[in-house]
Amino acid sequence: MKKIPKYIFIILPLVLLGLLTGIWAGCIRIGWNFPLSSFAGEHGALMVGSFLGTLICLERAFTFPKKIALMLPLFNSLSFIFIIAKYPVIAYWVLFIGSMGLVVLYFFLYLKFSELYVLLMMMGAMCWVIGNGLLLQTSFYPQAVTWWIGFLFLTITGERLELSRYLNIGKSTKSIFVILIALFIIGITIPFHEFGGYVTAVSLIGSSLWLFIYDMPRRNLKNTGVHKYSGIVLLTGFFWLFICGLLMAYGSYEMLLYDAVLHTFFIGFVFSMIFAHAPIILPGILGIPVKPFHGLLYVWFILLQLSLLMRLSVLLTNDVFIKQLSGMISGIVIIGFIVNMEILVAKGKMESLSRS
Repeated sequence: MKKIPKYIFIILPLVLLGLLTGIWAGCIRIGWNFPLSSFAGEHGALMVGSFLGTLICLERAFTFPKKIALMLPLFNSLSFIFIIAKYPVIAYWVLFIGSMGLVVLYFFLYLKFSELYVLLMMMGAMCWVIGNGLLLQTSFYPQAVTWWIGFLFLTITGERLELSRYLNIGKSTKSIFVILIALFIIGITIPFHEFGGYVTAVSLIGSSLWLFIYDMPRRNLKNTGVHKYSGIVLLTGFFWLFICGLLMAYGSYEMLLYDAVLHTFFIGFVFSMIFAHAPIILPGILGIPVKPFHGLLYVWFILLQLSLLMRLSVLLTNDVFIKQLSGMISGIVIIGFIVNMEILVAKGKMESLSRS
């Protein structure tokens, strides 16, 4: 069994605490009367920076040749501590420096491999730098969130392009995908109150269709167990990316639509990617030579979709309580999924030890 750096057992709890704090803040933002509400306004920085940003830093730093790179996710994860301690500006600085560190890490990876997918992920990290810089300068979330979407979209599509190396995809077909990504980059640099939102929407819709047709998940449906599960969840994520593009084209800065755009992207698309990849990536980070899977993971996946559908129903009903309930359910489901994964990983580790 692969030896795990001790840093991991410090970083992972901080990542999870960042997630829990972000979920708590999100529930307060949509109207739940919870205590410790002073950091409710930092829901976005906690979820995108302290949780997702640290998770991506950890994933990339773990595969980096020099393990000193693990200091990057460790440093970035400290942002949530400053947020709950009521020092948000220091937290923004931590996230800004952490995002710059991720750019540097990708730069060295690009020098080594010179692959397009690394370049895309590095551009995603640059978007994170810009978003964090805008937040640091203005403390105005709507200015930062577009760039945060760019960070996660380019990171995920870069990873999908990385995996497409194992598929028989022609150069012309791959070029279409590159053009769609270029459209996205152009779109987010143009103000959304002009026509940037429409350009970005075209890219999201086109990219979702490309991924649905040419990416690996449809092939996984023929398999069983974790591979079939991963395929279903990834395809669902591509569907939500398509819906996000449609909503963005309709009007991304109207209040209810703004909420719908953000959560079809972050919950529908991004968390679908997390739910799909967790049974494969987490054991790799922890050095466990198994891919833990149980049918219960489907339950968390289905509940997450239902919670998002509830949230979107508010577009028609404008029912505040439904919005509050959907947010609460999403948070509980995400926590439940992670607890379930921890149990499965612990079980897989015990079984691996018993065989060795």
